[in-house]
Amino acid sequence: MARPKHQEGEPTAYDRIAEAYWAELSEKEYSKITISSLARRAGVNHNLLYYYFQNIDEMAVRFFEENTQGEVSAQFFVQALLQGKDIAPTLRENNQVRMQRVRLYARGDSAFLTGIFRKAVINTWLDGSGKSWEDLSFEDRFDLHFVIGGLTSILGTSELSDTPSKLLSFTQREIGSAAREALNRIRMKN
Repeated sequence: MARPKHQEGEPTAYDRIAEAYWAELSEKEYSKITISSLARRAGVNHNLLYYYFQNIDEMAVRFFEENTQGEVSAQFFVQALLQGKDIAPTLRENNQVRMQRVRLYARGDSAFLTGIFRKAVINTWLDGSGKSWEDLSFEDRFDLHFVIGGLTSILGTSELSDTPSKLLSFTQREIGSAAREALNRIRMKN
């Protein structure tokens, strides 16, 4: 297939597909999104989606990665929740849309999307800790999955849709403190 033509001053076909994907994902469950619905919404031929992506799953991975570049990312999630940093300044800096998109992956209606999010957070935590997956014992990996899984579940709740800064209150309570301590214990192990 030939490369799609682009008219100056207009969004590219790829950009229209991305916007259609995020709009569809915000309105319905991931499993209900189809190539046809995305093509219709983006105003492109469905074959054009196959020019860019093999399938919707590949699209989901790529759009998540593109969306999480910069401050509103798995790194932001790790820093804000696990280190108790204030997220309000980041959310004010035009990143609310990106944070809302990240939350769509954590909301729990798709194991595939939740897995993408969890993997990103775990990899970010490992990178920030100077650890590799192989460095961790079975128990440490188990604890890491448990803590990140719980935090993912919290992030995905509809109760945070209007005030994401409520996330910080979790880290200030006993259970949040225990989660941070568990991760710090793993981080400090040799």
